Amino acid sequence: AAALKSAGFSCQQLKDAAFVASALKACGFELKDLKGAGFSVAALSASDVGYVASDLKKAGFDASSLREAGYSAPQLKEGGYDAAEMRSAGFDAAALLASEYGVRDLKEGGYDAPALKSAGCTAAQMKAGGFSLDLLKKAAFALEALVEAGFEATALKAAGYAADQLKEVGFDA
Repeated sequence: AAALKSAGFSCQQLKDAAFVASALKACGFELKDLKGAGFSVAALSASDVGYVASDLKKAGFDASSLREAGYSAPQLKEGGYDAAEMRSAGFDAAALLASEYGVRDLKEGGYDAPALKSAGCTAAQMKAGGFSLDLLKKAAFALEALVEAGFEATALKAAGYAADQLKEVGFDA
């Protein structure tokens, strides 16, 4: 392939002549050239080619393409994909939390309070991650969980909780 590259053949022409990605990389074609020639994520991340998620992200491949090629959520996180990109690729909140994305990351990435609650987040974690009392109440957190998260009686009253409800969870006169 190197001799043909030196003779002026493009990456696309060499791919069309049945050269594999590893041979084209070895003779000096860059990832952008290989991508432009139409090599798949799977071909580019094969062990003999060796591109990793961060390389593929820099080359413009989206998280969906990598997921379809078998990349896991932790691999994509390591590659620099943010929560919004992961959400677009179809990863649920639980997968991102298990991959060490923070609650705030998920909130900024478009995951809502019910999704995070379903993924096992507590009201306290979600409050710390920027979710409001109103959003936590709409996500059906129990009043006890909201109190444990540190919401004060004045905020809970403003959110519609009655005095008898607040008394039941330990607030006094």
